Amino acid sequence: MKRAPSIVRGADGNTPAQPGPTRISIGAAPSVPPAAPQCPPQPGPQSLSSRPAPTRLALPGAAQAEAAGLRRPVLKPSVLAGVQQRPFAAAAEELLQLFPDAQPQAVQLAQQQIGAAPLPTAGAPDWMRFGEPQQQRLAQLVRQRLQLAEEPLLRQVPLLLRQLHARMSDLLEALQGGVFRRAPARIWSEAAPEVRLAETRLQQALPQLQSHQALLAELALQTGAAHRQLQALDMAAAWLLERTGDDIHTTLSARAAAILASQALALEQLQLLQLDQDHLQALTAMVQEGVLVRLPAVLAQLAPWGPRLSETQRLLLADVVAEFKAFIERKLPS
Repeated sequence: MKRAPSIVRGADGNTPAQPGPTRISIGAAPSVPPAAPQCPPQPGPQSLSSRPAPTRLALPGAAQAEAAGLRRPVLKPSVLAGVQQRPFAAAAEELLQLFPDAQPQAVQLAQQQIGAAPLPTAGAPDWMRFGEPQQQRLAQLVRQRLQLAEEPLLRQVPLLLRQLHARMSDLLEALQGGVFRRAPARIWSEAAPEVRLAETRLQQALPQLQSHQALLAELALQTGAAHRQLQALDMAAAWLLERTGDDIHTTLSARAAAILASQALALEQLQLLQLDQDHLQALTAMVQEGVLVRLPAVLAQLAPWGPRLSETQRLLLADVVAEFKAFIERKLPS
């Protein structure tokens, strides 16, 4: 037998309370509520169970990680935004404490090198280039010195002077006489064209020697300036090593050692340039005196030479030729 469902009133006695769950008794037919009239669905709030499942969108990797509860690491800048990084600056007193014997010009150059150094926040790659332009400049000056030292003119002039010495030696032996000596007139007739040609070439080479000497002097000035720059870099590196962190100290120490080696190379080049200048100056003076003064005097004595020489003429010519030969031997290194 079916029982009508009882209506449970609310706490105010008027409003019906929400229906509780339907109880099913074992062995009895479940009570079926009467069918509700068909009404169109009214808009209104829906229960969570009746709502459609939300559409899930594919999120980017960072957003997906954040949605899954994984926080993305926050990257902080190493330098505060808006803070201008100032370059290193050294006082003259600080440099003089490290280098008491430094000249004022050297101190000023070291201050300039410190101001041009990488910023305090720079990394090792930037410090690897510290002093590199000055080393490249020195290498260029070394190549220029080698090119000047390999100038063909510097080999041709001594060769021409040795040819003159050889022809004068042959003539002197003939003038000194002997049983098996050749006649002086024949020796001179064979040697005269070669002597005249050597004289002409040496006269033409004299302006080139003077120009070459000016190039060496200018190169010595530039090498001296490069040496002073490297000295200033050495002072700057010593000052910077006391004010950089451990991450830069190793790199800067290696650069300081390389700069010191370049400084020694620059000093060596200055010494070699001085030797080159001395040698070229002596060679130029030798051409000026030997070709412009002494050789014309010898040729003037040989010009009126007849088929036969008197004893007085032979002795006079022998003295003139011997003096010119000794002059070349003194001036020209063997």
